[in-house]
Amino acid sequence: MEYIPVSLPEMMEHREKRSKRTAELLSEYKSTVICMSMNFIGEYKVLKHSRLIFNIFCHKVLEAANIVFFEKKHSHCGDYAHFVSNGSPEYVKSKMRQIEESTEVGRLFDIDVFYEIENGMPIQVRRDEPRKCLLCDKSAVECARNRTHGIEAVREETTNIMRRYIASLISECAYNALISEVETTPKPGLVDKNNNGAHTDMNIRSFYASSLAIKPYYYEMAMQTFKGIDESMSTKALMQSLQVIGRTAEKAMFEATKGVNTQIGEIYTIGLLSCGAILALEKLTGFDTISQYAQQLALSIKTDNSPSFGARYEAENAFPNIMNAYKRIEALCNEFSFNEACVIALIETMLTVDDTNILRRGGDDGLNFMRQRAKQILDLKSISEILKATYEFDMQMIESNLSPGGCADILAASIFMLYIKQMLFAYEPENQI
Repeated sequence: MEYIPVSLPEMMEHREKRSKRTAELLSEYKSTVICMSMNFIGEYKVLKHSRLIFNIFCHKVLEAANIVFFEKKHSHCGDYAHFVSNGSPEYVKSKMRQIEESTEVGRLFDIDVFYEIENGMPIQVRRDEPRKCLLCDKSAVECARNRTHGIEAVREETTNIMRRYIASLISECAYNALISEVETTPKPGLVDKNNNGAHTDMNIRSFYASSLAIKPYYYEMAMQTFKGIDESMSTKALMQSLQVIGRTAEKAMFEATKGVNTQIGEIYTIGLLSCGAILALEKLTGFDTISQYAQQLALSIKTDNSPSFGARYEAENAFPNIMNAYKRIEALCNEFSFNEACVIALIETMLTVDDTNILRRGGDDGLNFMRQRAKQILDLKSISEILKATYEFDMQMIESNLSPGGCADILAASIFMLYIKQMLFAYEPENQI
């Protein structure tokens, strides 16, 4: 990716175009107009990840302010977007202020609200107070005028702010995936909203507690991956540093559940995929390469006694079952509700995966029983029949003390991949600058 410096004449012409378009929209719609751009010091007005974050904020504005018109422009002089809202200028400005102040990265945005034209110039709703500097508590204008901080220091902090935002989004996707998995109902033999499955030591509240406890560590893993890139760590060294974070996450999980293992598998699997997502974003290689980067991390510490199934096997083989389940959920959502899609994807996973929890509890007989019942359910024609049979299957698994925890881990990770794709990879790699 080549970053193009912007000359002063180019910048002035770019601002003039933006202002002219604002005036055109005010004249045409006779309504409140929003102009959003990102503000970067120096000659580079588009930075790595800035376009991705800009697109995310476009959706935030679209959802917040009764928008009736929207357009965006990508340019090396700086991306910008115009919105027309039927809300009052004061209402719209309050909403835009909430967006700017809701996250740290909002400080990189200028979201201006205009309400009329005076002497040919758009008039905007003024800010209540001046913007603060990224590096200190003083006014940004004052620091810029006095050149208090060097351009490199400001640019470095700008990059760090964007990285922290991306890491927080990954952590949020991981947490939401964990909650979505446990709330998928019915899940034969597993904890869900209906019952505790074939478990006497955990319930849905256990999963709520552990999901919240391990959420910060997905953020730490993502930030550690950024650090590994900056320091040119070997894949093995990066993986070893991630293992330290993973072990800390396990301790937090056990503390939250009073010693019960609810989500060790998800710490490992979703942790690797989180780091794979960072690598794919940094290298601009796209969503489909996430599993490959995560696989490389897993293989970097591979031993001679690598298993032929289970979480490590899944990781060392580029997560075939997870990628298949993610694609199935995505496709099934076109026909069924999200919960129904997840139930069907789980049953399909139970048909093919050598679940280590099932083998430990029920041996080959237990595995064969699970697969036989899964096939019978998938042969049913309607979703009502599938759900009814799955509830019955749940009772049978509980009576047999069988719990397909490995399949649950695959479901959680596949939901994570769906969420990550929707949040961070909705655009082509060349636009994820």
